[in-house]
Amino acid sequence: MHEKLRDEHEAARFQFISTELDLALTFCRIALSSDDTTKHKRNAHYAEQAYGVAARFLDVSNLTVHESREIQTKIASLQSLLDELNGRT
Repeated sequence: MHEKLRDEHEAARFQFISTELDLALTFCRIALSSDDTTKHKRNAHYAEQAYGVAARFLDVSNLTVHESREIQTKIASLQSLLDELNGRT
């Protein structure tokens, strides 16, 4: 029973982190596509917030190999977009 609860907790944690990273990626893309400075800054800020939330919960030692690869791929994409955003502001 305890092991099942732990596995469910880890699966939910992975899904939460993955969703926050997807959210951050989406905000980055919205910011980059905007010609409106206010909209650009607001969405860039939201992207940073979502990334920060994901990072607080990230502990790759408890992820499966597949989950770890997926998270690392999203983080690499996100860092690239954030670099692009920071170069634009």
